[in-house]
Amino acid sequence: MNEEMYAREYNGIHPSAELIDRTKEVVLRGCRERKGSARRFRFKPVVAAAAVIAVLVGLTPVMAANNESVNDALYMVAPTLAQNLKPVNMSCEDNGIRMEVISCDIEGDTANVLISLTDLEGDRVDATTDLYDSYTIRTPRGMIGHCERVSYDGQSGTCTFLTTLESMDGKDLVTGGKVTFSVREFLSGGRRLENVSVPLELDELPQYDEVQSTLEYVTVPLDGSNVKYTFGKAKTDDMGGMTVSFMNDFDVNGGSFTDEASTEAVLMFPKDELYSPAQNITVTNAAVIDGKLHVQVRTDSKRELDTHGYVYLRLPSGEKLDSRESFSFRYKGSKMDDGKLNISASKDSDYCEFIFDTEDIDLSQCQLYGSFYTNALNTKGKWSVTFPIQ
Repeated sequence: MNEEMYAREYNGIHPSAELIDRTKEVVLRGCRERKGSARRFRFKPVVAAAAVIAVLVGLTPVMAANNESVNDALYMVAPTLAQNLKPVNMSCEDNGIRMEVISCDIEGDTANVLISLTDLEGDRVDATTDLYDSYTIRTPRGMIGHCERVSYDGQSGTCTFLTTLESMDGKDLVTGGKVTFSVREFLSGGRRLENVSVPLELDELPQYDEVQSTLEYVTVPLDGSNVKYTFGKAKTDDMGGMTVSFMNDFDVNGGSFTDEASTEAVLMFPKDELYSPAQNITVTNAAVIDGKLHVQVRTDSKRELDTHGYVYLRLPSGEKLDSRESFSFRYKGSKMDDGKLNISASKDSDYCEFIFDTEDIDLSQCQLYGSFYTNALNTKGKWSVTFPIQ
């Protein structure tokens, strides 16, 4: 049998689904037993599971190399073995996109790897293509790595990325072994709108204070306690009872602060569009509350397209004034307006409220600016290349 025929027959060997499931169960059971076992036995289940896997993949290496479930299970107990069993695969294609290893250069404790991405069917790959932190790097030994876009060739529609790998101990990289680089999605059609004017007449914005009698904003404690209201006097229903149907409408998930962190967030109810600087980015409310300027920005498809941005003030002196604090939140639903319940929430929308300390500032002499970032397309697939460190 010649080499080509042998390779064809060998690569045609595949394990049964039952064998794969049984192998995964051995590994997972070993890991569970390790967590609950006594100290003097704590290493034995893992070693046994690794031995079982090693025997199996030793008999059928294609199983571990080409079956993701088995290879992932093997990584749990023997990552070096799992990585060494991966076959070299310098290019791959999925969803009409080709990923390819161009070169790998080693110098001291660092390896620089060039990897390209090319759309074979359209123009989903462009000069703004971003891997969106969706990539995974698997190495045979302790390394740290990161990836960044370095160039784009418009003629071939190819975007090139530099993946940098460094040894964790600072010593020269040991050649041999393989690295697997995988990507599950990427962004393209990116837009960067930086330092653009937001046309709001700041001195004409609504102004609210503690005696405000209309329902315009709420104060959300950040310590997990119940929502309290500082919008003044709450509206009542026809029976004279306080309306609380919107108590849990604000789901605060983060904040940033110039000084010490706040214990509560004052947030406005989202309204209609005041200004939209780009697709999926909308200024939904703005007001002055107790002497502080609040500007609320909604971002749609944030998780899918990495939509984000921020606003700032330009003072009469030309000085830039950033927000003193900001809160990101999801708005889940309702607002009482003239005694009626209005639903204006989107499951795919995120909000950020920027708050400026403007009590002693003449807003008529100030201008609002912002920087906004969004993408047009998210392309998903399964791309994976494996290359030797040499």
